[in-house]
Amino acid sequence: MNDSNLFSGIFDTLKRNWKLLAAMAILSAVTGIILSVPSLMPPRYTSTAVVYPANLSPLSDESETEQMLQLLADDDIQDSLLNKFEMYKRGGLIPGAPEYRYWADLLYQERVSISPTRYESVEITCQDETPEVAKQMVESILDIYNSELNESIRVKHEEYKKMTQNEMNQMASIMDSLKQRMSEIRTKTGILDFESQSERYTEGYVRMIEKGSSGKSMEKVESLMKELAGQGSEVEMLQAMVGGLQESYAELAQKAAVERSKVQTNLTYFQYVVRPQTADKKSYPVRWVILVLSVVLTLIGGAILIVAYDKFKDSKS
Repeated sequence: MNDSNLFSGIFDTLKRNWKLLAAMAILSAVTGIILSVPSLMPPRYTSTAVVYPANLSPLSDESETEQMLQLLADDDIQDSLLNKFEMYKRGGLIPGAPEYRYWADLLYQERVSISPTRYESVEITCQDETPEVAKQMVESILDIYNSELNESIRVKHEEYKKMTQNEMNQMASIMDSLKQRMSEIRTKTGILDFESQSERYTEGYVRMIEKGSSGKSMEKVESLMKELAGQGSEVEMLQAMVGGLQESYAELAQKAAVERSKVQTNLTYFQYVVRPQTADKKSYPVRWVILVLSVVLTLIGGAILIVAYDKFKDSKS
């Protein structure tokens, strides 16, 4: 049998059984209407926000959008949303039950969508049986994202602040030791300012030599000159070390002040392009789509069964 005869035979078979096909179509349409009523298939409402990342520091080769998507995919955000809005009740799930995590993940993926747009922004879409809740879910995702990012940055700068403070404490301890040693030398020798005292003693010593001075006065000046030569250089070195440490300490103090300000900073890490709205029209289920699909699939299935049954009868006769 060639193709034209085959298709002609199928068409004739379907034509003879058009009433049966019509009855099947009507029955499937009625079934679709019944199944799509709100009591059996509760309507869902959608709320969507489009945001740009803001105030994020790039990490490696990731763009700010990729970084934001990674942060929004955090399990903490999913768990917070599941618990805050008791989403698990929508799927008849019980927290802690076997396979709860598996089915909770599927429920979240079904009702929450987070994806990049072609313009490097991020689109967040949530569905729920209550339009106000769908809008609140979108807002909560961004609030949790923002608070967790602020907290992680606060912890990081808190660590930096502690490290800087430890360096300052160590440096202050070293400076105290150096100053204590300088104080001991000054108390013992009377050396207060090595450079100026050295000049004065030298000038006095030269004048005494010119005048031909001798005796105890000369011996005292020579003794002071020896002490100055012996420990004066140590005082000068200690003064230089303390001066250098004070400069470094001032830089660390400035760094610590910056870290303290960052610890207390509370930034917003996104910028709205489209704000979430409370939907006034359901997005699911779309009744006409259900009706069309049910009728088309029923007609295709019915046609196949009718043709197969007709061929079976022909083979028997």
